[in-house]
Amino acid sequence: MSPKIAICALSLAVTACAAGPAPRTGFLGDYSGLERVGKSDSLIEQRPPVGYDMRRFKSVFIEETDVQVEGLSDEDRQKLAAVFREALVERLDGALPLAERSGPGVLRVRTAIVSARKANVAVNAVAALVLPISPTQGAVAAEAEVLDGGSGERIAALSWARRGAKITEVGLSYTRLGEARSGLRAFARRLADLFGPPGPTDAARDGDVEADSRKESRR
Repeated sequence: MSPKIAICALSLAVTACAAGPAPRTGFLGDYSGLERVGKSDSLIEQRPPVGYDMRRFKSVFIEETDVQVEGLSDEDRQKLAAVFREALVERLDGALPLAERSGPGVLRVRTAIVSARKANVAVNAVAALVLPISPTQGAVAAEAEVLDGGSGERIAALSWARRGAKITEVGLSYTRLGEARSGLRAFARRLADLFGPPGPTDAARDGDVEADSRKESRR
């Protein structure tokens, strides 16, 4: 590959790393209570009010994920929904037992996958010969809210667009939806941290990310 082509490909890769703004599709209805996290506009969230008593809730009900992504096969849509639910159950069930229905004393969790893009595995494999990062990257965007199952009051909400993956997850760019799946797992972790008990340390999270990377690389 000529130096000029390599430079162009590297430029494309760097551009692809930038995540788009957090989605506002209307799934959450009111976005006025969500605030930007850090300097990036790719993540906005609403945390529970200061002093909010979460002890009133004895269980959590996770609704079926609304997959609003066009252009994916039914199989891919089902896979993404399954990965998201698995991650949500893993994170939320650690704080409260799962409920079969919503109601008083139950946290109701609504989620939607609003965007997902596959990585171009063939292009990434060729580019790996000359580039340190992949020129095409998968992406995912999702929205979620946590409601009081009795009153319907919103307690917390999250909207996040995630493109690509951390350097420790480079292997995910060689699977079609690996980065999207990893993004959904990260989304579930952050959602749980909004209202659950204190989360794991940064080191433990990094370990989780690397485990996700190995898992997806085998798919």
